[in-house]
Amino acid sequence: MPPSSFHKFTSSVSAHVSAARANTFDTLDSLGRSSGLASLFTKRYAIPSRETASTVLMFRQLLSTECRPNLRLSRRYDATPSQVSVLGMPWWEPGVERTGRMVISYESLLGRMWAGAHALSRAPGEEAPACAVPSSEWATLLGFQTSDPLSDFRGGGVLSLALAVFVVEACPALFLAFAGVPALPFAIASINVTLMVGRLLMLSADVESADALLSQKPFWKAFADPKCILVLHSIAMEVLLDAHEEKLLEAALKQPASALPPVMGSGTTPPSMMIEFSAILDLTESRVEEILGHGPEDISDLTAIANIARNRHRHKRELLKREHKEQLSAAAAAAAGGGAEEGKSHRHGHVHNAVHKTGEILTSPINLVVRAVHKVDKKMQRRSTGGKGDGGGGGGGGTSDVEGEVLM
Repeated sequence: MPPSSFHKFTSSVSAHVSAARANTFDTLDSLGRSSGLASLFTKRYAIPSRETASTVLMFRQLLSTECRPNLRLSRRYDATPSQVSVLGMPWWEPGVERTGRMVISYESLLGRMWAGAHALSRAPGEEAPACAVPSSEWATLLGFQTSDPLSDFRGGGVLSLALAVFVVEACPALFLAFAGVPALPFAIASINVTLMVGRLLMLSADVESADALLSQKPFWKAFADPKCILVLHSIAMEVLLDAHEEKLLEAALKQPASALPPVMGSGTTPPSMMIEFSAILDLTESRVEEILGHGPEDISDLTAIANIARNRHRHKRELLKREHKEQLSAAAAAAAGGGAEEGKSHRHGHVHNAVHKTGEILTSPINLVVRAVHKVDKKMQRRSTGGKGDGGGGGGGGTSDVEGEVLM
């Protein structure tokens, strides 16, 4: 899409949102005055503020803009408050203030992704090869399905590429963590997580812009900072790794001990333990949705809530790992003549006690953490039921300005 057409498209969206906003609230106001039903239209959470609405429009445009060779999106930089607020996003070409242009280039983002991945995979001082398309390294190093990454960006648009670049450049440990999980190729995982985030934030094309910008959600306040989407994407990638490990442990405990690797994740995964990627994504989405449902107010709040949630699920995985280890021990004892039934009885008895005997479970260090997690969970439940404010909503929240300034 040429820059001029892209600008016209976004201006049209902005005008549509403004008209929808005016019509919607005029109707609600009329109903409230004439029939005393205003309270029926009052919800706890505010719709996006003017600045947040502008940012959401930009996210929607990037998600819906298909990647293609020579794609170059450009807009004049006027240093408006909305433009200044997004200068730190990772998709702009350098020199925005110097050139007076806000530019997004497919080739530039692709080259940065290539360079970042090679820098992490090579010895210090070792020169990386020039970015090449096609190249087998798009599949082997970065986790695309083929030697040309273009076809994998379907549906995720420029936003999926930009968020993958952010992980490679700003979260190297997270990128390398996926390198150790062959079942979760980094690029494919990141693109699917982008689509998932798009659904949760109502960024996808199957939701009208007006519907998204007039929605009252508990998480909009956090997105006053545009970088929140970078943090949310990274959190979702971490939760995806957690979900994969948990599903793998659950599958392992259904296998004969003789078929299991001594360390989860080592060796070749038996065919009966292969986990459907869709099942991992579904579990990830439900947990990320739960995090957003607690109504984070800013990035630090989002991170804290995510850490609490991940710690709770980490405890479950620790119990599964313990059970897996004891299953292997029981099998070894049976092979040595120690009696399989005795080992099996001991294994199940230990896990039962760990879960149900209060005195025993509260003495372990991990459960001291879990107790603290439960306390904070109760606090968050009170927040979700109105115990702490209304996330900036209340009676006046429904009249927030959503016109916004279109950035692209």
